[in-house]
Amino acid sequence: MKNLIRIGSILFAFSFVSFVGCGDDELKPEKFASEADAQAALYDSEEEIFLALSELRNVADVAATFDGSRPNDFEFFKSNRSEILGKKHSPHSFGYNPQTGYWSFDTTASDQGLSYSFNGKIKFTPRDAITGLPNETTNTMEYDVSASLNETEGEAFIDLGYDADFVVTGIAGFRAATGNATFNGSNKVSFSLNVTLESDHIVFDYDHSYKIKSIVVDPTSNYPQSGSFEFTIKRDINASGFGSNFYVAGSITFDGTNIALLEFGGYTFHINLDGPYIVELLQS
Repeated sequence: MKNLIRIGSILFAFSFVSFVGCGDDELKPEKFASEADAQAALYDSEEEIFLALSELRNVADVAATFDGSRPNDFEFFKSNRSEILGKKHSPHSFGYNPQTGYWSFDTTASDQGLSYSFNGKIKFTPRDAITGLPNETTNTMEYDVSASLNETEGEAFIDLGYDADFVVTGIAGFRAATGNATFNGSNKVSFSLNVTLESDHIVFDYDHSYKIKSIVVDPTSNYPQSGSFEFTIKRDINASGFGSNFYVAGSITFDGTNIALLEFGGYTFHINLDGPYIVELLQS
């Protein structure tokens, strides 16, 4: 399948990076039998886990600076995400709806067994009555995005789904750098792959969801002041050499310093936030 070799770029092409989620009603998150098992699973997941921090920073940047005056203000809506399919497609719809208060973007594309859709919307409250853009009175931002990608070729397939929603309050002080903003929301992605590469038949299912629970961000600090991420990760692959299989719950809790607390499958770790995502893990 010609596009599978580009799966890495597809995964990261979704707006504000990605995280995953969906659970299985018949399964419950496990606790690891040993620290070694927990470390192995963490090694397989740490990049995805800490992309949540990058997403939080990106949404904070939108909350702090979005005013419609810069070309990249609308980039996460207007950029041609269907270019990852090898073709360019015009948005199906884009603009401001004064009845709902949302700026929105919707697009779909398909080409020879490959289909893609993206839907996004953002609203500021209060806002400019004519343009819908934020002003000095704006105190809340609501942001929602959903996207999906599917490719089939014979019995082989790849499916990717993404959903995110955020509510940010305290924007007036945050934009003026005089107060903190508080973030709540959720983000989830599901990814399934069934493909034969050379002589190997690979079946891979990955689901990860997280909730943002009252994370407080200071505009003058590099670290969240309080709040937490709560997440689950389910990883199941039938081939060797691609990491371990597990279904685990965890959380990351912040206290305003560069050290956050990670609970992961029954084990506790300290995270140094001064790295790109993580510099070191220390058992608590």
